[in-house]
Amino acid sequence: MKWHRVLPTIRFGTVRYPEKVARRLRVVNATAFALVAISLGFVVAHMINPNPGLWPPSLVHLGAALGFSAVPLMHRWGPSLGASLLIAVGLADISGLCLIFGTGSGLHFWALLVPALLIPFYGEIRLPVAVALVALAATVTIVLEAVTPVNTGLRPPHQVFVANFIPSVVLSFAILFAIVLYAMRQIAHAEAAAEHEFERSEALIANILPVSVAARLKESGGEVIADRYDHQFRNGREFAAWLGLTPANKSSGGKEKLGRITKMGDQYLRSLLVVGMTSLVRQTRSHPERASKWLTSLLERKAARVATVAMANKTARIVWAVLTRNETYGPRAAV
Repeated sequence: MKWHRVLPTIRFGTVRYPEKVARRLRVVNATAFALVAISLGFVVAHMINPNPGLWPPSLVHLGAALGFSAVPLMHRWGPSLGASLLIAVGLADISGLCLIFGTGSGLHFWALLVPALLIPFYGEIRLPVAVALVALAATVTIVLEAVTPVNTGLRPPHQVFVANFIPSVVLSFAILFAIVLYAMRQIAHAEAAAEHEFERSEALIANILPVSVAARLKESGGEVIADRYDHQFRNGREFAAWLGLTPANKSSGGKEKLGRITKMGDQYLRSLLVVGMTSLVRQTRSHPERASKWLTSLLERKAARVATVAMANKTARIVWAVLTRNETYGPRAAV
């Protein structure tokens, strides 16, 4: 089966939300689509059944299928409306069918799924709403057990057990398992992404900072996070050279010749500096009145790419000076 054809449907109405919210809404959509399929399956089963008295449950299932199919459409008006509609339609469907077949069908036990669905549907942010819905589901279950007979006479007891009680148990467990499995996979995916970003940040810190400074960054409660760089970089030029932002020296025979930048050191940090200065150069060309005189003069004499690397080199030296001298960065003094 081509899962990439199913996933865009599950994502219907969730694209506009942050990923944390969208994950919950995808669980809501998956549950709604599963319930639509189950409800329509019951409609077909009732239609092919020779018993003429099954048209009331067929209408209840058909109405429930229409209600469940509208759940993804509710996401455009709020992240909790779709889940609320799904639970409301589900409780109405359970109540109607239980009144038709009786409590011996076990249909009112579907309301016990509501607490299991609330956390993936709402999360901790909607806890008051979740508590209210759990109380509503419990009330519906108690009322149906109190006012509905075990068997209404529409079907013999053994048929109610086989045709209603067993499917209710099997399908409720299957839906619960599917929802929990999908939610756990989403959580595992989010945890893997977080671990990847953590490892990336750890590698970046280890590449650009001494071990003592990197260790201090991980500690809490300290205001000073940077040591002096005297033992590693004697000046800002050495730091810029370590990042690969200085030209390669190809001088020989007393003739000085400088080549392209060495591109040594940390590629990620160097890329950040170059990309940031590229944006600054573009802004300087668009609004020269806002730019520094040093950069404007450099652009008049050199190509834009050369000026970009030169500005990245200067920024690296500013970073070294700020960390080494434990000073606050001052834009006017630096530019």
